[in-house]
Amino acid sequence: MTKQDDQLLDELKELKVMGSIDQVKKEEMRLNITNYAKKKRVQQRRRRKMVWASTAAAVLLFGVIVMTMVNQQNITVDEPESTTPAEDQDEGNETQENEQVEEPLEDSENETETPGEEEEDFDVEVAGTEESTIVIEGMEEATTVTTFHIKSHNISYQVDELLGEYEINENQVIHSTDHIVGDIVPPEITVEVIDNTDLDTFVSELDYDGEPTPLDMEENSYEGVELEQGDPPNGYYAYQINDDVLYIQFKYDIEANDGMGPRLQALKESIQEIE
Repeated sequence: MTKQDDQLLDELKELKVMGSIDQVKKEEMRLNITNYAKKKRVQQRRRRKMVWASTAAAVLLFGVIVMTMVNQQNITVDEPESTTPAEDQDEGNETQENEQVEEPLEDSENETETPGEEEEDFDVEVAGTEESTIVIEGMEEATTVTTFHIKSHNISYQVDELLGEYEINENQVIHSTDHIVGDIVPPEITVEVIDNTDLDTFVSELDYDGEPTPLDMEENSYEGVELEQGDPPNGYYAYQINDDVLYIQFKYDIEANDGMGPRLQALKESIQEIE
C-alpha cells in the first residue's frame, strides 16, 4: 500500500470514530430531551395541583365567610329589641286603649239581631174610637171599637169595647175585659209582631196541636192561617205582612162563644197597613 492509501485508511477510521461519537451524543441528547420532558410534565402537574388546591381553599374560605355572615344576621333578627321603660309604658297604654276601643265592638256583635228577634221598638198608640155594629145570633147590635196603631210596623187593627182594657207588655198588646160574670174564663186577645220571619217557618215552631187552616184573604188581603182548639176555646191567627208576622192569640169561655166569634171576625177584617 502506498502512503496515500494509509492516509485514507486513517481518515476513514477517524470518520468511523466520529460517527460513533455522534451516535453517543445523539443518544445522550435524546435521553436529555426525554428527561427534560418528564420533568416538565411533573412540574405542570404540580402547578395544576397547586392551582386546584388554591381554588378549593378560596372556595372553602368564601363559604365559611358567607355562613358566618348568615348566622350573625339570624342572631340579630331573633334578638328582641331592647326597649326603655318609657317605651314599655307607651306600649302598655296603647294596648289598654285598643282594648277599650274593642269592647264596644264585642257588645255590638253580641247585640246583632237574627231573623225572628225584635229589631224595632214596639210603639203602639190608640188612634181613636168609632161606632160600629156586629151580628150576634142573626141580630145586629151596636158597639164601639177602638183603633190601635202599631206605629213601629205600620199596622192598624180594631178591638171591640168588650175587650176595652189593654196593657202593653214589651212587644205585646194584651186586650182583656173587666166584665166578668161568675166563674167563666175571661176573654183575652194578645197581639204582637215577629220581625223578619216568614209565616210557614213561624207557624211550624208554635206549640199547638193540629194543623192550621188558611184564612180567606178577602177578609183583609193578607196571607194568613188560623187554628182553634180546646175547651175553653183558644188558638191564634197569623198573617204575613211584608217581612213580618202579625200574631194574634185568643182565649175565651165556651159560654161566650156566640159573642166572641163575631168580635174576632171583626178584628180580622179590620187589619190593614197604615198609609
